[in-house]
Amino acid sequence: MPVIDLRFQKDLSEKEISINEIHERHGLAFHRWLPDGEKDAIVVGTKYSDTTLKLWFHRFGFTERGRIEFNLDHNEVDPTIVPKQGLLNSGPLFAKIESFEITDDELKVLQDKKIGDDKYQLLGNRIAKIIDPIMIHFFYLLRIHFGQYWLPKYSKYDSTEKSIGEHLRMLFIEWSDTGRKTWNAFEPDNKHATISVEMSSPKSFPKLITKQDWKKLEEYLKEDHKESLAATTLARTHQYIIQRDIRHAFFEGVTSLELSIDEFMRYRIKNNKILNDNIKGFWTLPIRTKIISIATILDLSTTDIENTVTAISWRNKIIHDG
Repeated sequence: MPVIDLRFQKDLSEKEISINEIHERHGLAFHRWLPDGEKDAIVVGTKYSDTTLKLWFHRFGFTERGRIEFNLDHNEVDPTIVPKQGLLNSGPLFAKIESFEITDDELKVLQDKKIGDDKYQLLGNRIAKIIDPIMIHFFYLLRIHFGQYWLPKYSKYDSTEKSIGEHLRMLFIEWSDTGRKTWNAFEPDNKHATISVEMSSPKSFPKLITKQDWKKLEEYLKEDHKESLAATTLARTHQYIIQRDIRHAFFEGVTSLELSIDEFMRYRIKNNKILNDNIKGFWTLPIRTKIISIATILDLSTTDIENTVTAISWRNKIIHDG
């Protein structure tokens, strides 16, 4: 069967409006390290055993006054400055699907550029089923677990909202089968998507993505990492802290703690009927009692436990006393 490669990219730039300024972000925010092209790519397996998907970033920018300034028109990043700079912008995401098997008929449709052909659109659907789950997982991990909350959410293809061509065109996707030297636009149909812009106001997280985090992200993408309401709520807590909305930060922070305890206990007892039948009294305990019990058993720092109890008291005062 014929084999092709596909490459695509996703723009991650974002403008945030705060009370006093407009801050423009350029993709992920790294700390003292920046992926250097395809050699630092994250490699993810797909549902096809011989097909992989690679994700990477290029180093865009130039040096000005001893700092790296992001600029898509320049590839002059000084590698000696990278490990000294606290915040480095990634720019757009680049990706490639390697060794994807297609049929002779599908290859013919691509070569003849039969835009709108049923076979072309079915092939587009098959490719979306490779890309979408990985990208959804990738952006969820970055936004929730790595603090990059300004990144856009990636949505799964929905035929009731747009055509497959509209969905894939936003990725500027291309295909190649001739020694990967000639790349051609992948266009299942002629429909074009409508672009919408969302504005947000937070600053940036103090903890950005490091080289070690990038490696962890690759491992996480290989796991069956289910979304956690507790993790999502905790990420919102950090966002409120950066926005200096302390009231909501306390509220969301303690809520995330309550959700975490619930998720933790249900995970530990799983579907054990005896344990489930005999833990009902635990759920009615005050949050302070729950956290002291669990944290003490886990041998967590007494200072951390005391600070947590204090935070719970503050949350209660915010709710009950305003």
